[in-house]
Amino acid sequence: MPPAAVEGRDRARDVCPSLLAGACAGAFSLPNLPVEADPVRLAAGLAPLAEAEHAEHVLGSSGEAAVALEGPDVLTAEALRWSREASTAVSACCGDRLTEAASLPDLLRFLGPDPTSSEITSAMQLVPPYLSGAVVSADAGRSAAFFGLRLQDLGEQGALLDTVRGVLPPPPPGYRAELAGLPVLAAASYDSVSTGRYLGNVAGIVAAGVMLSLGLRRRSDAGRAVLAALLATGWGLWLVQLSGQGLTPFTVALGSLTAAVGCEFTVLLCQGHGERSVHRAVGLAVASAVAAFVVLGLSQLAVMRQFGLYLAASVLLSYLAARLVIWCLPARL
Repeated sequence: MPPAAVEGRDRARDVCPSLLAGACAGAFSLPNLPVEADPVRLAAGLAPLAEAEHAEHVLGSSGEAAVALEGPDVLTAEALRWSREASTAVSACCGDRLTEAASLPDLLRFLGPDPTSSEITSAMQLVPPYLSGAVVSADAGRSAAFFGLRLQDLGEQGALLDTVRGVLPPPPPGYRAELAGLPVLAAASYDSVSTGRYLGNVAGIVAAGVMLSLGLRRRSDAGRAVLAALLATGWGLWLVQLSGQGLTPFTVALGSLTAAVGCEFTVLLCQGHGERSVHRAVGLAVASAVAAFVVLGLSQLAVMRQFGLYLAASVLLSYLAARLVIWCLPARL
């Protein structure tokens, strides 16, 4: 190897500790990176968002969560008493953020504070089906009290729903109480995405490494590919931390998004053994991928703009990581 090349490789190896430290800093910062989950911010730039906000202003809410009670018969005096206590507890603790829309106790308010089971059954025969069916199932095995809530950050929404769960009284024996509705599912999905950050980032890289180790003639190339993907992921997370922008549900698994291109570039450069045509082809692939993802930055949807820019940056970082790994750990015939 020419002396100049040896000297350049020694210099590259000198900066490796600093680059490795940056990747580790990014990996360790992952649990503390904020995940943007406010629908208003994620959908910023879309015309329907203004319509949704107008509807929320008129109706007072944009979604509904239900406090549901399931059991053998929700039209008994004991079950109705629980539903009334639950609605009162929720309104008392969260009345400024939740608005009661409909409930069985509200529907049967005319019966007074302590009706008997027979009075409840008789009253339900007088209530029109289009009203009773909204809060009680046809077989009387489930009732629900609906509460309206506004568009808000899903993390805050999850905390609000946890508060609601905490104030609900114990259900009667043989009954089960739960929260239901689209806001509940959205909050649970956010919690799942947020708590599974390391798994989502590492799983794609590990899977790619396993497949490459099985398919490549030299397993050392698979190791280089995994190392490049890990470096690119760590650098990307480090840059996200420095920028203060945070992640979105689209980019929280940045490692898995980076694994494909990072491994691909590394394997191609390893197989090329320094051939100029291979390096030129990889360079063109990097340029075309970056250009394609940058186009997403022109989207009117804020979350899509960030997604495109993050992917473009991940492609560049993957290419730099692949070049660095091969430069420091050259492939041999």
